[in-house]
Amino acid sequence: MKMGYDYWHDKKIVCLGDSITCGAGNDGYGWVEFLEEMFRQAQIVKHAVCGSRVAVCTRRKEAPFVERFEEIKRDYDLCIIFGGVNDFMNSVPLGQRGNGDINTFCGALEHIIKTLLKDNPQGEIMLLSPMRVNGFKEYPYWTEQNQDGHTLRDYRDALLEMAEYYAIPVLDLFSMSNINAETAEMRSCTLPDGLHPSAEGHKRIARKTAQFIASFL
Repeated sequence: MKMGYDYWHDKKIVCLGDSITCGAGNDGYGWVEFLEEMFRQAQIVKHAVCGSRVAVCTRRKEAPFVERFEEIKRDYDLCIIFGGVNDFMNSVPLGQRGNGDINTFCGALEHIIKTLLKDNPQGEIMLLSPMRVNGFKEYPYWTEQNQDGHTLRDYRDALLEMAEYYAIPVLDLFSMSNINAETAEMRSCTLPDGLHPSAEGHKRIARKTAQFIASFL
């Protein structure tokens, strides 16, 4: 049986995300494209929309994950879901597991997970937790509460809890991305606008994602 990188060489990997998955911050060549360089024999499909939230949010026009994921063909071997920061910045209600409300972060995320597990039990799911946001436009910092009274850590913790319940592996970029804007030097190197990674930042996401896939999936 093939293991590690070799296992994924002839597989299909789908990436569902927002502007970071679009490659914002590096002219559209983001972590997904760098991931393709590492998995050259795999088919990698990107489903990404800038500004997209996981949940329905009437204040924004971009289609959310919970609607867009229906476009994903159910023939994937791995579906990577990377979102949550826009839910935090736009004060989407956090909700809780089991509430079934796709207007909340937890309700929408659970709906996506349950549907994918039902439609493609042979495929695997992997989550990337939202990274920290530091001074992007008028939006709150990751340490501050949004209008719903929650910090970004609350969304990240809810995602980890959901993943644990459904036994889904998570690459916790919130705590181990090595991408931040806490110093001027790190901001310039990895997160120039406080939200979207630089080329170096995208490379770090891709490298960690590739290593996680090869090691744990």
